[in-house]
Amino acid sequence: MTPEEKVIEYLKEQDISPLKFREKAGVKDNGSFEELVEIVLKKADDFASINKDGKQETSSGRWRSVQDIWRHVKFFRPKRTIFAVMRACYELSEDQTFGGQICEEIDRRTFGFSSGYGYSTDNQDEPDEFGLIWKEWEEIGLHFTWKKWSSIFEKEV
Repeated sequence: MTPEEKVIEYLKEQDISPLKFREKAGVKDNGSFEELVEIVLKKADDFASINKDGKQETSSGRWRSVQDIWRHVKFFRPKRTIFAVMRACYELSEDQTFGGQICEEIDRRTFGFSSGYGYSTDNQDEPDEFGLIWKEWEEIGLHFTWKKWSSIFEKEV
């Protein structure tokens, strides 16, 4: 199975509907895609994430999984794939205040910003929720065709 197929298989059993922040978080989507991902992560420090039914899924101050980040991004840019978010997170890992680790509580790779943290190297070779290692995120989805899989995400892609 390709890395992309592993991600899709995982997502088949997940809620992939858009998320928003409970309060008006003041998220402005007028920059680059990477800036939107960064803004979503920084706002997660101060605001809880709620689903389409108005139920809280994640409290404020918690790091977010790529699935959570993608679901927030979809609120603003519904056509963006999870692969674009995964690559954006990989690019953000060069920022010394960006951190990531596999959270044992939810068994997912999670991300956030905190002063002086730097990306953790502890889990880079440990398989994440998709069965991928961190390096596989760098170019994920760049050469992938959605045609075969679009029926699964027809409302999402």
